[in-house]
Amino acid sequence: MNKIWVKRTVAIVVFLISIFFVDFILNRDNSEITMDMPKATLPIVSVMVKDHKVNTMYGYTSRREEAYTKDSITPISGGREISLLIDTYQANVTSVAYEVRSVDGKRLIEGSDITVLQKTADQIRFSIQLKDLTEEGTEYAFVTILTLEGGEKVYYYTRFIQSETYFEKEKLDFVRYFHETTFSDDGSDIKKYLETNSKGDNTNFHKVDIHSSLAQVMWDTLPIERVDEPEIFIKDITGQTASIVLQYLVKEKASKEEDYYFVKEYYRVRYTPNRMYLLSYERTMEEIFDADKDSFSNDKIYLGITNEAVSMVESEGGKNLAFQNANRLFLYSTTENRLSQIFSFYDKNDFDVRTRNRNFDIKILKMEDSGNLTFMVAGYMNRGIHEGEVGIAVYFYNTLQNTIEEQIFIPYEKSSDILIKELNNLCYLNMENHLFLILEGTLYDVDLEQKKYEVVITDLTQDVYKISQSGRMICWMKEMEPYTSKSLYWLNLNDGKSLEIKAGYKQYITVLGFMGEDLIYGLINTEDIKKEATGSILFPIERVIIRNQEDKILKNYKKEDCYVVGCTIMDNQITLNRIQREKEDQFVNIEDDHIASSDLKDGNVNRVRVAALDIYKNIVQIVLKNTVDQYSLKIMTPKEVIFEGGREVSLELTNSKDQFYVYGPLGVDCITTSAAEAVERAYELSGSVVDYNGNYIWKKGTVYTKNQIMAITGRKKDKENSALAVCLDTILELEGISRRTQQMLDIGEDVFQILSKNLREDRILDLQGCSLDCVLYYVDQDIPVLAILDNLDVYLIVGFNEQNIVLMDPYSGTVYKKGINDSREMFKKNQNRFITYVRN
Repeated sequence: MNKIWVKRTVAIVVFLISIFFVDFILNRDNSEITMDMPKATLPIVSVMVKDHKVNTMYGYTSRREEAYTKDSITPISGGREISLLIDTYQANVTSVAYEVRSVDGKRLIEGSDITVLQKTADQIRFSIQLKDLTEEGTEYAFVTILTLEGGEKVYYYTRFIQSETYFEKEKLDFVRYFHETTFSDDGSDIKKYLETNSKGDNTNFHKVDIHSSLAQVMWDTLPIERVDEPEIFIKDITGQTASIVLQYLVKEKASKEEDYYFVKEYYRVRYTPNRMYLLSYERTMEEIFDADKDSFSNDKIYLGITNEAVSMVESEGGKNLAFQNANRLFLYSTTENRLSQIFSFYDKNDFDVRTRNRNFDIKILKMEDSGNLTFMVAGYMNRGIHEGEVGIAVYFYNTLQNTIEEQIFIPYEKSSDILIKELNNLCYLNMENHLFLILEGTLYDVDLEQKKYEVVITDLTQDVYKISQSGRMICWMKEMEPYTSKSLYWLNLNDGKSLEIKAGYKQYITVLGFMGEDLIYGLINTEDIKKEATGSILFPIERVIIRNQEDKILKNYKKEDCYVVGCTIMDNQITLNRIQREKEDQFVNIEDDHIASSDLKDGNVNRVRVAALDIYKNIVQIVLKNTVDQYSLKIMTPKEVIFEGGREVSLELTNSKDQFYVYGPLGVDCITTSAAEAVERAYELSGSVVDYNGNYIWKKGTVYTKNQIMAITGRKKDKENSALAVCLDTILELEGISRRTQQMLDIGEDVFQILSKNLREDRILDLQGCSLDCVLYYVDQDIPVLAILDNLDVYLIVGFNEQNIVLMDPYSGTVYKKGINDSREMFKKNQNRFITYVRN
């Protein structure tokens, strides 16, 4: 009996020792201590505007660059007082201070500690009487600084603008009234504000807009109720208009399971003394996927009411599937029949507005056959060890241990929405765990193992490089000049192999894009390039070549007397925009040509499908390769590995002077190096464009109806001064500069060179392709616009009203009116070629 007991004891001891050693081997760096993600700790700050709580601000643990922090704007009227509210969430706030800065943050205008604070158990209220140091109608950055127990400072950012004629109360009241009515039983009062027509999609609750039916706007038969008060953000405001966003949470009424949905509403409204107008309305709804067995049925994962463009990646054969929903990352293993919620800032126990803040993005970087996953969280960090920071956190998920571990953290000083858009350029992790990023025109190679980085190439603008859809291939023009490059550099980021492709004798070369991983580029004869004094360049591509990285030419496209002037790539088809030579220097547009490939295939085994489901209308499902056994399905949430030492890598970033940031109603819409593309996009969005200093390049403001630059009078060309020289002289004289620009034109300088040389403090803008209505913004700012026709005739647009524009005609030497509709048509037929500038 004792021998048996001894044997059993020895066996147990040996078993325990073996477990210890297995655990030690698996965690041999002695740092594999795990924990749940730390809870959110920082307070939030809001502004009180006419009894409305607006512009919720989330705290930053270090200073931000004010020029890029444009989440909201606070109108101030009725004096210079601004009232704020702090929701403390049990944080001990020991002091409060504020700063007023210029909108670019470079100039401190005023600042002080706040001594009068009204404190309750979970809130602090205070008001600030601003000094008489700010100008009405000018935007300023406003910073609230909280000091917490232990001395930690937390920074909160908004902008403000002072005016007595913004009617913010009326606009906010209307938006709140419209919003509340959608949850009522009778929506007849808001029907008149809608523009219901065939453009509205009434089959889908994910997206509802001003064109939807009244029933759809009123949630139709969907039984939902609001869970909390909406967060209200004033994105833009002028005397007549305002852009306002509401964010809130809803759930199904009387549901046994708590099915929650994120909802965001966008309103653009116009105030008049007689009534309010709804210019635009859009509502998006996203169901929060409930990670339980009921979300699986047969071979489907039910995602519900959400965007059908589901971000997902699968391993070879589809046995492991990673997918995103509502800013969370999941992994389903078919072999293990296991669903793991890999990453989320919020859960059922941490579900306040701080954890639900969605100003970040998740990108899946690499999926292994084993189910191990490397992913990135980029933007604002709601909680955890980086709470209150903006940056890039790369994590590794170990499927065997069910843990996630941070690999590296890259801090970022601009706003989170800019970072998210920047990373859309390139974000690729290769097989050696090197992460390649393009930030502000620079390609970085970040070594996740060694925690260091290298700069691969700088000065990348969108017209000198292309990236394959997978992110594996990148090609750029070595001279970084779109029209004078003699060679291309093609780099495979996965294995480091490179290839240089050179133009022939008396040729230039340009990169056009990728078809899959195959490079598309063009060759141009130098003698065919035509540069005009207006700055326009004809760049006719004689030959288009498709080449793989084994240096094999797959396609050599050339047509006699035909040239390619544009190229678009969609799926497996290349569309070539072409011109044909008629005479020595004359070309005409001809029909597009197409090159198709049959090699591109979607290898995904798991698919996204949209299906109709009762009262929910169209819902989204993932159809799996195999049927799911609901009863044996395992639901898991990984722990986070605690590590010793720092894993932060700070990149030396330089502001790209070539970049324009386009802000729409929901934040940064895009980043581009083309001023024309930026302005046209901002016009479509009723948004704004700022440059790298935070200066406005274009802004949708008060509806302008008339203006004329009276300082510009008629002036006629003569034998010594061409029409273009007259226009350029007139522009410079308006800015107090006297030059004879004809001499500059005679030595080969173009419009951009002449204006840049003489208006050194200003930014010269090539707005070719923008509509006439876009460029009237500059005339409204007393800045003339140079208009160029296809025959190279030039005019200055110097004024406008509702029926006409005002032209300075250098051929007749007069200033006269031309019908605005006729002018739109004329300029459109002539490619809408405009050049202007902004004063700095």
